[in-house]
Amino acid sequence: MIILYFYCNLFPQNKFDKYTMRAIKQILAGIFAGFFFLMLGLIGYFYFNQEKIVEILIKEVNKQVNTPIDVQEVSMSFFERFPYVSVKFDQVTVHGANKTDTKSNDTLLTAQSLFFDLDLKTLISDKPQINRLAISNGKIHITIASDGTTNYNILKSAPSENTGKQGKLAIDAIEIEQIQVIYEDRQKGAFYVNQISEALIKGVIQKKYWQLNTDITLTQTNIIPEAYNFFEAYRWSGQIFKSQELIDWKGTLEGDNKQLKINGVFNLKNNQAIIQSPGMKLNAEFINKILAKNKLGKLKISDGVTKISQLRYTYKNKNNQYLSFGFDASHKTLLKQKNINITAQGRFNYRSGRPLIKINTAEAAYKGSSVYFEGNYNLPDQIIKGFTSFTANLKDLNDFQISDLPVKNLTGLIDGQAQVNAKLKGGQAYSNMFKEGELGFQNVGLVIRENNFQINNLNAVLKASPKNINIEELTGNFNQNNLSFKGQIDNLFEYLQKKQPININGHAHTTNFNLSTFLLLSENSKNSEPFRLTDNIRLDLTFEAKNLSRDKFRAKQVKTHFRKYGRRIEVLNLQMQTSDGSISTNGKLLQQKNNEWYVELTGNLQNVNVTGIFSEFNNFGQEYITSKNLAGKLTADVKADFVFYPDFSIRPESLYLITDLKIEDGALIDYKTLEALSNYIDVEELQHVKFARFENQISIQNQKITIPYMEVQSSAIDLGLTGTHTFNNEIDYQISVGLTDVLFRKLRRKHQKASAKQQNNKMMVFVDITGTTEDYNIEFSKLKRKRVEPVPEKQQKKKFDIEFGDFK
Repeated sequence: MIILYFYCNLFPQNKFDKYTMRAIKQILAGIFAGFFFLMLGLIGYFYFNQEKIVEILIKEVNKQVNTPIDVQEVSMSFFERFPYVSVKFDQVTVHGANKTDTKSNDTLLTAQSLFFDLDLKTLISDKPQINRLAISNGKIHITIASDGTTNYNILKSAPSENTGKQGKLAIDAIEIEQIQVIYEDRQKGAFYVNQISEALIKGVIQKKYWQLNTDITLTQTNIIPEAYNFFEAYRWSGQIFKSQELIDWKGTLEGDNKQLKINGVFNLKNNQAIIQSPGMKLNAEFINKILAKNKLGKLKISDGVTKISQLRYTYKNKNNQYLSFGFDASHKTLLKQKNINITAQGRFNYRSGRPLIKINTAEAAYKGSSVYFEGNYNLPDQIIKGFTSFTANLKDLNDFQISDLPVKNLTGLIDGQAQVNAKLKGGQAYSNMFKEGELGFQNVGLVIRENNFQINNLNAVLKASPKNINIEELTGNFNQNNLSFKGQIDNLFEYLQKKQPININGHAHTTNFNLSTFLLLSENSKNSEPFRLTDNIRLDLTFEAKNLSRDKFRAKQVKTHFRKYGRRIEVLNLQMQTSDGSISTNGKLLQQKNNEWYVELTGNLQNVNVTGIFSEFNNFGQEYITSKNLAGKLTADVKADFVFYPDFSIRPESLYLITDLKIEDGALIDYKTLEALSNYIDVEELQHVKFARFENQISIQNQKITIPYMEVQSSAIDLGLTGTHTFNNEIDYQISVGLTDVLFRKLRRKHQKASAKQQNNKMMVFVDITGTTEDYNIEFSKLKRKRVEPVPEKQQKKKFDIEFGDFK
């Protein structure tokens, strides 16, 4: 009809008249009616002869197979497989060909339904032929027993009575729908499960020979390890050949719209499979699946392609598998919303559950920073070994806002190369990262988060080994102080991960060192937060400075051994020259949670200018006797403990001090206590009292200065002094004066007899001065006071006891 329609419309002159068209329609209607009655007759024939057809089919199947088949019901089906006429087996069980263990026969196949689609031309004869076999909703269990026998050779090996040939399943096609296929090798411990959603198999199956064309879709399989099973469904289309003990195949494997051409062979005798492929291309979406499967989901690929080449897979058993393929990747990855360009070439190897990536070359680049690597990456243990070189513009790192780092505000360049041995965790981590290598710092700047300590213009050459990093030369500005350093660093990478403290050992030296700016105390460096020691930096350093300053204090040729552990500091053998003399001391400092410091020290001063040392130390926090009141050379042994406020000023109530001191070539100038005697002794002589030498032991405790009795002898006047002086300027002194050293007329005559005594062949006058430095009383005393001595050290009870642990 279609041909007639086009013929008439293309060539209108050839149109049939209405009588011709009517005749044609009648002929076609007759043909259709004849076809209908023919089909009806065939169906009627099959219906009335279905028992005979079923019986013949069952007899033919039994001729081909050598194992029992259990069937719940057998029937003819005219419409379920239309246009095929089929024999349907319901609830089918096909038993295994051989007895695979001593207790029972293994079941080869169970199925809800099994259809035999018949060749219509052969149904009239006594030898109906099967065109197609359809199996649905069931399980195929292929078994190799512990003794090596199999259950799948169900075709008879003896010649058939009718064909004279070996058992042969000669059908056009096998259809499979929703069948679970289990392969179990009890001899070698292999067990694999595959879910076939649909399959079409065409060809010939004999006992010793197969030749099949296949189209199979798998939705589940455990042949591929879960970590590397990246497709939800696999489709295999190709050819399978079996001859003797080998099964060969070639075709195409598809998954998620990706095609992989493969060929392979399976040796039934030794259970070994070999699969090969020229390769395929993987897009960013698929690479992200791989990363997620291997717990690297934080790394997201946004663009690019990976080429897989020379794929080879060898299988013997579940404990002996080998997969290998080459890769050439070019991608972009998003990290903190920043694009990083990644290129890599290498080979992936999977052997017996141990995947390993051999990286021939890999590079990641972002702006002015790049990292190059070649080596191996062990996926299960996340261990990376190999060689790396890198250039890092630290400003680029600021773009990623890595809050986990203990430093911030990074600037400058770091470059280097190293042999790497690192254990990764969650895409990061470094434990003994560098086996050996070199690092270079160029004008690096950073701020330590914990205490806002600033480092600028850091330049260094470092050599890394598994245990430490050796610093051959380092220079930089540390809180506005230029320092040079040589030494070594331990646990650098553990410190960057906030896992372990960093250990720094070595020697630092500088020309000029300002302690105020270093400790963030000066006005131009002061921070909103006080200086705070970090718990995770440990130091063991020797230090030298040609010049050291702190406010008014100035020192030269400073040397010390300095150790820091947590929030504890130990200063060993600190030596310096200051105020025309020298100071040596040892001390310990402990910073508390409130940022105050407990300090304990012992020291020695040699020939120090008293005026200078009082001036440089701001008169030690008191105003009673200042640098303007003293002159001379001071030599002293000092023991002290006290508390510093966060700004490094002394908390007065905490101070305990005891010192044995000696002043030579000294003078008391405008000393208020002596001025109190102005009504009794010539004022001019008391304004500037010179003496050759005096010695005493002075102590400070509970905000009180205790001065045992001492004598100050000079050509102008002999004085004796003892008493106490508090930090609130409350005074309680007794001063003794030799009468022969003053003008006798200056003594009030009414007191002469009462106060005169004979002492060392001199007549002495004792004067008590009490009150405050601003409001005091003066009284003559008839008796010399009992000596005021410092509390013996073994009886001293310090207000602030400080305990220091061992420095480890």
